[in-house]
Amino acid sequence: MTPFGIQVTAVEPGTMRTEWATKSMGAAKSPVYQDTVGKAIAAIHEDWAGIEAQYVNEPAKVADALYKLAHMDKAPVHLLIGKDARLSAEQHAKWLASEDAKNAPLTDSTGA
Repeated sequence: MTPFGIQVTAVEPGTMRTEWATKSMGAAKSPVYQDTVGKAIAAIHEDWAGIEAQYVNEPAKVADALYKLAHMDKAPVHLLIGKDARLSAEQHAKWLASEDAKNAPLTDSTGA
């Protein structure tokens, strides 16, 4: 997209304080759905009940960050949003490097 003057950024957000697993998650009250979708939604509500406080990123601040991103002269190709996303990515990168190191002999065995 660069030749066309278009910047593209993959945004990887951390957890956000929203109502996606609470009030916004519902199903029709039809008895047809109670044994399928109704049970799934009830399980989600049980699992997520009371954990909204654990979400560390405020949606308004995320929106501000995305606004700033959209107005950058040189936007990054990839952007983590939130400290929790950054810490999770760092932990995954360490694990991945460790796994790569364990398999280095096999990885390198294909060269001349």
